[in-house]
Amino acid sequence: MKKISVPSLCMAALLFVSASAFGQGSAPSAKKTPGLFVMAGKVLKVMNAGGYTYAKIQNSKGNLWLAMPQAKLKVGDTATFYPGTQMMNFHSDTLNRTFKKVMFTSGLVALPGTKAYRTRNRAKQAAEKVKVTKAQGANGRTIAEIYKDKAALGGKTVSVRGKVVKVSKGIMGSNWLHIQDGTGDVSKGTNSLVVTTKDDADAGDVVTATGVITPDKDFGFGYKYDVIMEQAKIKK
Repeated sequence: MKKISVPSLCMAALLFVSASAFGQGSAPSAKKTPGLFVMAGKVLKVMNAGGYTYAKIQNSKGNLWLAMPQAKLKVGDTATFYPGTQMMNFHSDTLNRTFKKVMFTSGLVALPGTKAYRTRNRAKQAAEKVKVTKAQGANGRTIAEIYKDKAALGGKTVSVRGKVVKVSKGIMGSNWLHIQDGTGDVSKGTNSLVVTTKDDADAGDVVTATGVITPDKDFGFGYKYDVIMEQAKIKK
């Protein structure tokens, strides 16, 4: 998937207020990246120095260098990072290298539906004892039924009632709710459903989510879902 919340851009700026933290580097100019919720890409190169990691990533927009507190990254990984602040012509003394452009970020993000997110939350989800009555109406489904009938339900609007066990707000323009209703198989990951919505909800809320079911959703960069509910309306 620790609760995921995207920090403000000024948090990333703190990483280089003291340039010595990144090898007594210096840069003549910096600018924030507006409207950017996450950065993602394939890791092409990794360098660790002085407790920090510099990673070169590749995505559809090209190549980009990132700098962050030391992270477990290796070449070939696909990873997503918190937003940051861009520095031009930044020189790192510890690396004895000048970066024409580098993005300072507070580190890695684990998005709902990813392997990192599932691993981080598996123990909590397994321990969660949830028992919620099924959503009413002809379109009402349990989470287990949504997984079982995902192909037939693809593109259709359904309702599901469940307890919010995890919330990630403001990611890619939506709030991401992870809900459970007591059905499904924990070991197979079919006990939890990811719901994206503009509406607000908090962990612990029991809600009815009504939205469009999309099976086998692939956002790219390794973020794939067996099934997801999108554009949902939330009723508490």
